[in-house]
Amino acid sequence: MGGILSRFRKRQSASERLASIVKEIKILEEEKSSTQKWEQRVVSGWITYSVIFYLIVFGIYAFFLMPPTAWEKGLYTVLLLLVPVFIYAGKRFVNWYYSSKIQRDQDHLVELYKEKSKIVDLVMETETFNVASAILGKFAPEQLRKLTPKPEQEQKPDFNRSILNTPFGSNSLSSSPGMRYRSASTSMRGRGNNLGPLRRALPMQSPLPGTPVRPMELGASQFSPAFARGPLVGPPPGPPLPRPIPARDRSILRQVVDGLMGEGPGSNYALICRHCQSHNGLAMKEEFDFLAFRCAYCYNFNPARKVKPSAPRLPMPPPQSLPGSPRPPRSDGSLFKSPSESHLNEQPFGERKAMSDVDFESDDKESEDLLVKNGITSSEEGSNVDRSKIGFIGLGNMGGPMALNLLKKGHEVVAFDISKSALKTLEEKGGISKDSPAKVASEADIIVTMLPDSICVRKTYTGENGIFSGMSNGMMLIDSSTIEPEVPKELAALASAKGAVFVDAPVSGGVNAAKAGSLTFMVGCTDVSTFSVAKDILENMGKNIVHCGPVGAGQAAKICNNMLLAISMIGTSEIMNLGIKLGLDPKVLASIVNSSSGRCWSSEVYNPVPGVMDGVPSSNGYQGGFGSALMTKDLGLAQSASTAAKTPTPLGSLAHQIYKLMLVQGYGHLDFSSVFKFLSEDKKV
Repeated sequence: MGGILSRFRKRQSASERLASIVKEIKILEEEKSSTQKWEQRVVSGWITYSVIFYLIVFGIYAFFLMPPTAWEKGLYTVLLLLVPVFIYAGKRFVNWYYSSKIQRDQDHLVELYKEKSKIVDLVMETETFNVASAILGKFAPEQLRKLTPKPEQEQKPDFNRSILNTPFGSNSLSSSPGMRYRSASTSMRGRGNNLGPLRRALPMQSPLPGTPVRPMELGASQFSPAFARGPLVGPPPGPPLPRPIPARDRSILRQVVDGLMGEGPGSNYALICRHCQSHNGLAMKEEFDFLAFRCAYCYNFNPARKVKPSAPRLPMPPPQSLPGSPRPPRSDGSLFKSPSESHLNEQPFGERKAMSDVDFESDDKESEDLLVKNGITSSEEGSNVDRSKIGFIGLGNMGGPMALNLLKKGHEVVAFDISKSALKTLEEKGGISKDSPAKVASEADIIVTMLPDSICVRKTYTGENGIFSGMSNGMMLIDSSTIEPEVPKELAALASAKGAVFVDAPVSGGVNAAKAGSLTFMVGCTDVSTFSVAKDILENMGKNIVHCGPVGAGQAAKICNNMLLAISMIGTSEIMNLGIKLGLDPKVLASIVNSSSGRCWSSEVYNPVPGVMDGVPSSNGYQGGFGSALMTKDLGLAQSASTAAKTPTPLGSLAHQIYKLMLVQGYGHLDFSSVFKFLSEDKKV
């Protein structure tokens, strides 16, 4: 009975909740501004009156109360010297009090912005077009795109193309004289605006003149191109972006039945393409997370958000040869392909078929021809490569090779760096350069940053013309810099408030691994689904992609690894220097260490002694590689983290002091393996 009554209980509408949140945000912002003004007034008043009081007391002491004995003079002098300390302590207390109050208001503001963002997303997914447009126009005008459709050009049918190559078969060209398609560039791009089905919604057009099309006619049926099998070619089939049927277009009886049965558009989730943000019909709530589909407008394959739990597959008996069969069974012992083996079953409603070798070979050849014809390449059968447009900021010793690897893997790269020569090198390889991080963010789907320190990272994201000022809603931000673990947490909160996802993914492996695309990425993110999306991008630049935990965990893993690397490099340099002074050949000593219990990465892969190994900085005058200044910075981060965690790291502290001494003596621009040169030279340490 309570469940039935709850259906008729009045709930607060989205507009009312947004109005309440906006009002509360305004009050908090005014309170925050007032608190900052009061802090300035109190601090300035405290310092002014305290200095005046101090001068008055000093004058009285100097001219009227000068004591006769030395002991009394010393006592009064100490008391006078303590007055400035008291003034400074009072100032710090006032700053702490108001700062804590401002921080509480800021935390509350972040939570309110998050709640507002969630409500706005819910409005865009569930409300009708007119209602959602009115709500966004009032409470989120910056996210509301003008709904004026771009003029479309008629496309003439290409009779040289086989009719079997089109996704709809013969019906796709039968209506070509009156068919209007949305241009491929419009459906595949359009990244400069905020995402969301509402902002991509356009008026519907009929495939044929005079033929009305209801929105739900493009539902998730087995004949829809959203679930078509195999590679799809040709212009996008349209029509543009159907919306769920509004309540006013449904009969009263239909609305009553939907309300009682829990069905209808209000109880379903929209299938939105992650590439072009097009609406591909509806799915029930219980199947939404486990449903994969191919977009009807840009042909992008959208994998399921979660893997549906299932029992382990039973072993399949080997197939028997059929009498009169023209070809023997397949050499791999299976006539059926499992869902994990066949690209046909990447669609949710794929059926398994028995095929002969002739069928497999002909299908594979036809699929490969169609992929090559449309400029799509694949390294393995059944892969659906997402050719996202990636923004890359920071083209230094590590970032430059990483961006080039993204270009080699077929991604379009838009980049920014303060070095014009680095941008020119990328442009020569096919990249696109921009003059600010904001412009990179306005054109990219995903952002990757590789910057030297926390100051640069904060400025790149939050500064004027930074990433936050130009990015769109729903964007993923990946930072591969090595910085304090607290900075990613701070940026993740700001990104979440703006509707974006922040991932920290520092790297290990050095310049050679960056060039070879074999880096190790230590990823910190909120959930497994976010890690899965980030992993697809990072695999273009590395081989080992490890999920370390929540945001900030990647940085924690990186500074621990680098502290161990510095300690082992110092130890390797010490024993190599000792062995050489004792008359050992460095190559012989290195081979003994690398085949014994002293073996480590610093001795086997990155030996610090010149001439022992080729292709490492020690054999190139310690040029290139990972600079000693950067290693000193990373060790400093590790020491700060150990202090905060109250964990002793005596060897890490000593390594930090050694590298700081190297900086003083001019080793900062050399590779961190130059610690061998530092220890072997006749200098007093």
